[in-house]
Amino acid sequence: NDGPRPCRFDGDEPVREMVFAFLLWDAPLATAQGAMERLSCAVVDVNDLRVCSSDEVLAMLGAGYPRVEERASRLRGSLRALFTQENTLRLGHLAGKAPAAVRKQLRALGEPPSFVVERTLLVGFGHLAVPVDERTAARLADCGVLHPGTDAAAASAWLLENTPEGEVESAAAWLQAWADTGGRVPAGMEPVGGGRAQAGGGNGKLDGDKGGGGRAVKGKGSKGANGRGSNGSNASKGNAARSRRGGKA
Repeated sequence: NDGPRPCRFDGDEPVREMVFAFLLWDAPLATAQGAMERLSCAVVDVNDLRVCSSDEVLAMLGAGYPRVEERASRLRGSLRALFTQENTLRLGHLAGKAPAAVRKQLRALGEPPSFVVERTLLVGFGHLAVPVDERTAARLADCGVLHPGTDAAAASAWLLENTPEGEVESAAAWLQAWADTGGRVPAGMEPVGGGRAQAGGGNGKLDGDKGGGGRAVKGKGSKGANGRGSNGSNASKGNAARSRRGGKA
């Protein structure tokens, strides 16, 4: 016996990022990284994870994990949907497609939260996206950045539209770090021109003076806060700088 096997989690990189996005949804980065490490030591690859029972996935995540039962169910559902649709657990065939096309395909994989779709789009494929989960949207609303009741998908669309293209990736990382610490609204995140994101509309427009045209987020990035699930390194830029801004919901 050579001792315990090294932790590993083989699979298509975009699918691995989708799995990590499920772990990160409504959870702190450190919590998600710990869960990814446990998954890596418990299963061989994403197919092994797909065939795990609900109880097995729940045990890997731990009883105290945020939204643990819903998270496990939706993660397994997306992996099963991908396998049913493609007869494989790979998303690489979506590389090079327009953001809107990739987003549509990801949304069709069971019932992934909008955060999972947007983060996979950003980190897995290098397209521009600002992932926002429910806890982040609620905290932004509490601070007056978003209109009360704005859902996560609408918040993501609005932040993408109002964040300069070159700052999208760092803004996404900064938002994760800010949400993890329950931080205060920093300079540059106040509503611009008196406007707020429109509640429930999902159209990413400002309720107030659109002529303000300012930045929703200044992108004071916490390097690594948007790190990959496998090792916590910075997210790959991919072709984000070249992707068309938009691909709106």
